[in-house]
Amino acid sequence: MNKKQAVQVKKWGSPSLGRQMAVNIYGSGGTPVLAFPDFNGKASDYKTLGFLDQISEQLENQFNRFYCVSSVDKDVFSTVASNPEGRLGLYIQYENYILDEVIPFIKDHSGNEYLIVTGVGMGAYHALNFAFKHPEMVNKVLAACGRYNIKPFFDGYFSDLLYYNNPVEYFPNLNDQEIIDRIKRLDIRIITNNKDPHRAEAEMISDALNDKWIHHSLDLWEVPDKCSHSDYSRMLRNHIP
Repeated sequence: MNKKQAVQVKKWGSPSLGRQMAVNIYGSGGTPVLAFPDFNGKASDYKTLGFLDQISEQLENQFNRFYCVSSVDKDVFSTVASNPEGRLGLYIQYENYILDEVIPFIKDHSGNEYLIVTGVGMGAYHALNFAFKHPEMVNKVLAACGRYNIKPFFDGYFSDLLYYNNPVEYFPNLNDQEIIDRIKRLDIRIITNNKDPHRAEAEMISDALNDKWIHHSLDLWEVPDKCSHSDYSRMLRNHIP
């Protein structure tokens, strides 16, 4: 990466999570993009895994600036058999970290109120779920090859908290017109592919959006094997501008 794509790292002790968290920033100007990593990913993943390779022009010409966060997926989704209520509580703490700490930081740092959120794999879940729950905070969401049913991580456990954070359950049943109208103002891009094991979940979300007359894009890619890091980089190139 050239000098304009060098990383700037901001760290602070998160009051929401009670741990130190980092935001890795790539680019020096333009529309901000909040980027969630794949399962249990780190803030550095977008650079080290090559996710930014296909959008170097966007970064170099100050069209976009990426704000990449780490996840807490290992503690929320990995230990399937243990303490589901506590793990869901940690997910809400993470959501509050994004809502109350990261987004205010991004808006202050970038000087831009327009916000794109994106993610791949489990990061797509975080991006889409956040956009559906807080549409007033987001303008555009790009969710690539996501997993939108989190029930398998909770081994038969059920609660309202799980239901209202599981998009394939709560979103088709959403009937609050005020919230639907807020979601309608979003630019929603859902990407899946012919090898995606969770393609049906993406299509289910798309069907629910159609049922609510919410305009969006469902982009089906043809890939020879499972979606690669370079595939996701090209998805960003196609949908971020």
